[in-house]
Amino acid sequence: MGARAEAGRRASRVLIVEDDADTAESLRVLFESCGHSAMVAMGGRDGIDRARAFRPDLIFCDLAMPEVDGFKVAEAIRADRLLMRKTLVALTGYSQPDYVMRAFRAGFDEYLLKPAAPTRLLELVDRAGSRAKRRRP
Repeated sequence: MGARAEAGRRASRVLIVEDDADTAESLRVLFESCGHSAMVAMGGRDGIDRARAFRPDLIFCDLAMPEVDGFKVAEAIRADRLLMRKTLVALTGYSQPDYVMRAFRAGFDEYLLKPAAPTRLLELVDRAGSRAKRRRP
């Protein structure tokens, strides 16, 4: 893990599901530099598998990926009893209203356009970490 999270904040577990290596690595570095544990999955199928193994507090997921897209990732996450309550954020370049509606129907909690402000990304990570802390004994 990178630098310690600020006092009073819980380090969160973040999964980044993204087929663009540069974007995925930039996000991983951002989260780890703020004290969070981050894992990258290069595509939808890998994202579903890693979510089950890593059990993140929050998942950032691209929508337009080959083979298994972000909509299918969201549906799989919401169908898994161990993951269904995790925070799921669409992080995409598509702003069309039909994409937004489809994402929320698939189970996403938030919808962000790339490039998203680092402060907004970290705010979502902190909020998800706080919720996870309250659920754990």
